[in-house]
Amino acid sequence: EVKGHIVSKATIRIDGKIDGDVNCEGDVIVGKEGKVKGDLKAKNIIMGGKINGNVIAELKVEILEGGQLTGDIKSPTVVIAEGGMFEGHCEMSAKSKIVELSEKERVKSRASE
Repeated sequence: EVKGHIVSKATIRIDGKIDGDVNCEGDVIVGKEGKVKGDLKAKNIIMGGKINGNVIAELKVEILEGGQLTGDIKSPTVVIAEGGMFEGHCEMSAKSKIVELSEKERVKSRASE
């Protein structure tokens, strides 16, 4: 459990609790047991756990099955798997796209967890 802000130049994985903002030059992966109360900024944000805060991703935000986001998203690409939950507003750039995962891709994503 961490109370405070995290700044990282490399990819980080969160499997515990963080009460504070996360600013990462790499990717942020929130595991199934991960819980973040704060804003996240990273290249890619992949969540299987819970985030209560706003997320800004340079490339992609992905909410996996069982992942929950309460907050706003700003990213060019947003992927929400079946069983993922999102409550908030989403801002996407003109080059952005919404991606729906095929069953094959969902199985592949689950296997990587």
